Amino acid sequence: MTTHLTLRQLQAFLSVARLGSLTPAAEEQGLSRAALSQSLQELERQLGCTLFDRSGYRLRLNAAGETLLPMADELLTRTRQIEQQFGEPDKLPSKLRLGASDTIGSYLLPKIVARLQAHFPDLQLEVGIYNSQTLCGQLQRYELDLALIEGEVLDSELAVTPWREDELWIVAPGNSASPMDWPALRQQRWIVREAGSSSRVQFEQLLLPQLGDTPNTLIFNTTEAIVQAVCAGLGCALLSSLAVSKRVEDGALRRVTLPQQLSRPMTIVRLKNRYITPRTTQVLQWLAGQESSPQE
Repeated sequence: MTTHLTLRQLQAFLSVARLGSLTPAAEEQGLSRAALSQSLQELERQLGCTLFDRSGYRLRLNAAGETLLPMADELLTRTRQIEQQFGEPDKLPSKLRLGASDTIGSYLLPKIVARLQAHFPDLQLEVGIYNSQTLCGQLQRYELDLALIEGEVLDSELAVTPWREDELWIVAPGNSASPMDWPALRQQRWIVREAGSSSRVQFEQLLLPQLGDTPNTLIFNTTEAIVQAVCAGLGCALLSSLAVSKRVEDGALRRVTLPQQLSRPMTIVRLKNRYITPRTTQVLQWLAGQESSPQE
C-alpha cells in the first residue's frame, strides 16, 4: 500500500498527542477543529490503524500511536533543521527547552544559563522550573529537550547522565539551642515539599525511617518558602546545602549535625527514544563537563 503522508498530518498528530484533545490542538495549529480532525482521520486511514483511544473529548495514544510518536517528532525536527539551514544559511538559530527542579532552578540555573548563552550565543533558550515528577512527564510528552533534576530518576524511558552531587543538611531555627539527636528530632514539626518533588522523596527515604511513619509535617511547594518557614521557627527541614549554607553562616538557621552524611545526585535527563539534535548533543556534553562541585 502506497501512502502519501504530509507534514501537516504529522504536526496535527503530534499536537493532539501532546495536548490530548482536538480543540486546543486545532488552536495551536491555527486550524478549525473539523480541519484538524479530518487531517488526523486521513493519517489514520493511510496508515491503516487508529492512533488514539478515544474517551469523550479526550484522546490518549494507543500502541500504534506510541510507535509513531518518536518517528514523527524526529521527522519534523529534521524538517525544521532543513528550513533553518537553507532559509538563513548565515544564521542558524537553535532552540532548546530546558527544565530544572526547584533547587537547581533557584540556586544553579541562572549561572548555568549565563554560561550557556556565552558558550552558545545563537541558542534560543526556554526555561521552566517544576518539581521532578512534572519534569519527567514533560520529557515524555516531548515538551522539554533536557531537564536538570535532583535525586534519582528510575523511569526506564529516560536517559540519565550524572552531573553533580548535592549535599543535604538538616536545619533548625537559628535560635534553637537544645540538643538535636534523633529522639529530639522526632518531636519536631517537619517542613516538607509537596508529593512528586525530589526533596519530598529524599525526606521519605532518608529521614522517615528514623522519624516514624506519622511525623508532624507542614507542606510548602518551593524550597525558598521552606527556608523562610524554618527561619520563622515553624520547624525543621532537610534541604540542599545550596539553599541554606548562607543562612547557617549568618545565624538565621542552625545546622543539625548527625553521624550520617546525607546527599543526593543531580542529573541531566532526556527521553531515550527521542531524536536528539546536534546542538542538543553539544549542550548535553557541555553541561556534563561543567564543574562537578555543587557549591558555586
